Amino acid sequence: MDFNNGGKPETPETPETPEIPEIPEMPEISDIPETPEMPGGVEDVTPRRETPGQDTVFRPLGYALPSEGDQSPKYNPPGAGTPKRSKSGLVFGVLIGMTLTLMGVLIASFAMGGTLFARSGPEAPRIWDWGDDPTPAPGQSANTPKPSGGGEATLDIVTPAPANQAGAEQTAGGGPLTYREIYEKGRPSVVCVLVENTKMGYSGLGSGIIMAEEGQYTYIITNCHVVRDYDVINVLLDGGGEHSAILVGMDQLSDLAVIKIKETGLRAAEFGESNALQVGDPVMVIGNPVGIEFQGTATSGMISAINRDITVSGRAMTMIQTDASVNQGNSGGPMFNEYGQVVGIISSKIMGSFTSSVEGLGFAIPIAIAKPVIDDLVSLGYVSGRPTIGLSNVVPITASESRFFNVPRGVRVLEISEQSDAFKQGLMVDDIIFKVNGETVNTVDDVNTIKNRYTVGDSMTVTVYRDRQELEITFKLMEEGQLLR
Repeated sequence: MDFNNGGKPETPETPETPEIPEIPEMPEISDIPETPEMPGGVEDVTPRRETPGQDTVFRPLGYALPSEGDQSPKYNPPGAGTPKRSKSGLVFGVLIGMTLTLMGVLIASFAMGGTLFARSGPEAPRIWDWGDDPTPAPGQSANTPKPSGGGEATLDIVTPAPANQAGAEQTAGGGPLTYREIYEKGRPSVVCVLVENTKMGYSGLGSGIIMAEEGQYTYIITNCHVVRDYDVINVLLDGGGEHSAILVGMDQLSDLAVIKIKETGLRAAEFGESNALQVGDPVMVIGNPVGIEFQGTATSGMISAINRDITVSGRAMTMIQTDASVNQGNSGGPMFNEYGQVVGIISSKIMGSFTSSVEGLGFAIPIAIAKPVIDDLVSLGYVSGRPTIGLSNVVPITASESRFFNVPRGVRVLEISEQSDAFKQGLMVDDIIFKVNGETVNTVDDVNTIKNRYTVGDSMTVTVYRDRQELEITFKLMEEGQLLR
């Protein structure tokens, strides 16, 4: 210790402060190399977490996001890159959405008692009458012109004569014809019926049969469901000419309608006896399946069954069954026998359920049943003497629906004519009719069977279920024509 400094110790020298090394500059974002492209052109991508200062990176589906600092090949495989956002993922999502929407609509339709087809079991085939209206409303509607009637033309049935009998050449062409001869004889009398609902903005198409000529007009037969609920009806002839048509009359129960055009000189079809048909007899169907581009299409087959009782959209009908191919657009067209005579009017076919496919089950209205209806439609515009409650659309309540919704079995009213006495006496839409004149009813056939025991003007009482209550409503049966005036 040096005491020459007043006994104070010497202050040690302060060491020099070491230099701070320069901090290297951070690389620019643009310097970060892009991930190499993924082999195989995979386009489905999922977003990666966004890192501050970097653009969002998209990775192919099936690759997990790496942990921080992980550069394992499984996250960055050779050739992997930033794929483009693909359309396939969007399409897949849309398809899933459409599927879920369709399922929802079907469930809602079932719950509300949809009536597009006659139900005979959850997996049963559907009998389809190809109603063109997206929201079918059988019977007279505000958009359907009122029937004109007032004609004198009739449907004449020609009895074919044996080939060796005198006069056969004049009646049925001298015996059975070949398919080519049937087509040449029948096609000119087959027309395309084009319809439009200008109020709702949709259109439809069916087939028709030239029946007879009267004065300046030619009468044409078609189906009721082809022209129902349309305010514009046009007829496209086999030769290509198009004419505006007038509604003469229509009948929902038989699914028949008659229209007329102001044109003469057309070839009318020859009509034969449907009662003479036997299972196995050859037949040909000519019509416009699917659309105008297939106008005049011919399909052939045989009679599969006669007097087949089926229910179509709540209507009990006796039909001819055939295995000849029929499709939407054939409705209202002819079914010819081996003499080239119209023996049936195509009306419906059986469609497969969601779990089954059904082909070769088409149905035609027999001419023997159609003739009195058509003659009435031409002269009156409606079928005379037919009693009706005024129900234009009903659907049966099945046993399973009855248990699920805790309602009685019966028929649910979907539409009722406001002109009917039943409506005026209090019968309403959504009422469930489960008794008619004290008799239990489960189906539309049950209701019609009881109704047809009575005549126009007779009283009828129905017991209905409404708002958890049972009500009795008494009314008078009316003539169907009264509801069309």
